[in-house]
Amino acid sequence: MLQETKCNGEDLARMAKSCWKGCEAVAIDSSGAAGGLGLLWNPKEVALSDFRASRFDLTASFHIMGIGIKGTVSNIYGPSSGALKDTFLDMLRWMGEKIGLSHWVAGADFNLIRSLEEKRGGICQLNSHSRLFGDIIETLHLVDIRASNGIFTWNNKWTRDRSIEAHLDRFLISKSLILGGGDISGLILPSAGSDH
Repeated sequence: MLQETKCNGEDLARMAKSCWKGCEAVAIDSSGAAGGLGLLWNPKEVALSDFRASRFDLTASFHIMGIGIKGTVSNIYGPSSGALKDTFLDMLRWMGEKIGLSHWVAGADFNLIRSLEEKRGGICQLNSHSRLFGDIIETLHLVDIRASNGIFTWNNKWTRDRSIEAHLDRFLISKSLILGGGDISGLILPSAGSDH
């Protein structure tokens, strides 16, 4: 899953295939220098189909070859604007209810925290959107995969007393995938220029 690609889908697919031989790619165009979502996969390992896109997501059905696991994968980009957060959270709840008990992997920049422990610096309070986000995760029986090497995935690139860090990016997966066994883990990679 790629976020904030800042390019059109055709360019992203071309660049991805030049870096990762044999990969497949589907993308949503950015809006100028903002946004853009992409899904990249190895077609020898995973089959993706039934692609759907909205203002906040790029979603597909997946089938893991060899072991027969099927489900839905969503690359989600939550709005930073408070005015759009209600619409976004309604969409997230609707998607989860539609997917139901099937396997779901949702990787995203949700632009929301779930608890005060997920933010350091700035104004530290849990607003109604953050509380609703946590309720949706619980109601949909999703597991928030924590990174083994830290919690904060975003920072404002300031130092000392003006520094703000938050856990905005996360992978949410269905409990059914956890109960199926296997090793599922997360890792925060160094930033290559982005604030995420």
